[in-house]
Amino acid sequence: MEINKLINLQRLVLAENIIERLPVNLGKLQSLKMMNLDGNRITSLPDELDQLVRLERLSVSRNLLESLPLTIGSLRNLVLLNVSNNKLQSLPESVGSCFSLEELQANDNLIEELPSSVCNLSQLKSLCLDNNKMKQICEAHPLSCSTQVQECSNKCRQSNKLIMCTALTRCTERPESPWLGETTRVTG
Repeated sequence: MEINKLINLQRLVLAENIIERLPVNLGKLQSLKMMNLDGNRITSLPDELDQLVRLERLSVSRNLLESLPLTIGSLRNLVLLNVSNNKLQSLPESVGSCFSLEELQANDNLIEELPSSVCNLSQLKSLCLDNNKMKQICEAHPLSCSTQVQECSNKCRQSNKLIMCTALTRCTERPESPWLGETTRVTG
């Protein structure tokens, strides 16, 4: 099947199959707004993903991804990125160029640290990092108060606009402390 001929395709749902790789010509689907590839055997996404300039929702959870292409930052209209349940050890720095991103789901991976570019995601409302190898979100990551760190499987400490996750309990964002430097412990 020559998928690149479906030039008016806006939704592509190929979830729960046994797909191992995506065709390079997938980038030709320039009308595509939503792509769901959950529950496959995909090990990598093609660099040509950057050609999907209208893409708003990309879900590739429950695959075998070890990394995301650097070109992911070209997806300026992306509102939802779900890369949960993969083997990602990190997110590329270019993810901070997905300026429309409102929801980033990266649960159940091997992520140890967020790229500093996450601070550029001013529209981000939900950041989900359950069950990763996060030790902390370092001092260089002042996340906006509108960002909601959901069910972070970690112990949380919040100081001013900073949310830090350190290990093993459930946490959610609490109102900002009016006292600079005051620490509020949050346990779930």
